[in-house]
Amino acid sequence: MIEPALANSLLQKLDFAIPIDIVGALYLDNKYYSITVVNNHIENEVESPQFTQVGRFELNQQSYAILKIELTSTEKELDPTHILTERELEIAILVALGKQNKHIAKQLKISEWTVSAHLRRIFTKLGVGSRAAMVYRCSLLINQNINSGS
Repeated sequence: MIEPALANSLLQKLDFAIPIDIVGALYLDNKYYSITVVNNHIENEVESPQFTQVGRFELNQQSYAILKIELTSTEKELDPTHILTERELEIAILVALGKQNKHIAKQLKISEWTVSAHLRRIFTKLGVGSRAAMVYRCSLLINQNINSGS
């Protein structure tokens, strides 16, 4: 799950003609989805250049719609999953878990120099200058991976 606040911030950047009440959000297969309350404004199928309705469900006598959020190229450039390689994401997760370079190297069976090289590339790609800033920049993605046990 991603934070509803992130989904809200993504959707607030979009120009909607109707108000949307987001109650949850998902990040699956490099795509963002929001769960929204179906109100009078969105009784019919919801379509826009910014999102596509991919499903509906009812829970406790309330209707909800699942919207796939279409990121712009600028938003994709800011998303770590579109910037970093799988190995770089793996290293970012290990850094977030408090591992030192030598422990990361041992766990991944690579040299400490290679870990450092990956970190330098990650810092450059994300425009950050420290491990803490990198972890913060990737925090939603890292939390998803940690919580899913990956």
